[in-house]
Amino acid sequence: MKHSDKGHLAEAFAEAWLISKGYWVFKNRAPQGPIDMIAIHQKTGKQILIDVKTVSRYKDGSIRSRIVSAKARELGVQLLYVDLEKGSCRIVKRRKDWMNKHSKTQYYGKEEFTKISHN
Repeated sequence: MKHSDKGHLAEAFAEAWLISKGYWVFKNRAPQGPIDMIAIHQKTGKQILIDVKTVSRYKDGSIRSRIVSAKARELGVQLLYVDLEKGSCRIVKRRKDWMNKHSKTQYYGKEEFTKISHN
């Protein structure tokens, strides 16, 4: 599968996963930019700016880390990882948000992937 095809498939998975979690999803129609989609929770109104990343692994099976651009960081964009091999997604919380929530001075958070439901 071509690299661009994986990206399109990951975005489709991410959109379906967010919808299954109760979000309205609005996709960026521009070919480039720091935001792939905006998700708004239907009940709470919580808004998330999202950059979708396909999980890729090193030869030992560990997941390669991704970073957001300076502009995306400035906008508060969060990464949504899609693991196409396992059919799962997760939103990676920004270190600053995780540290504030847990009153920590160092970041040790690791969010689990959630399977994409087929309800």
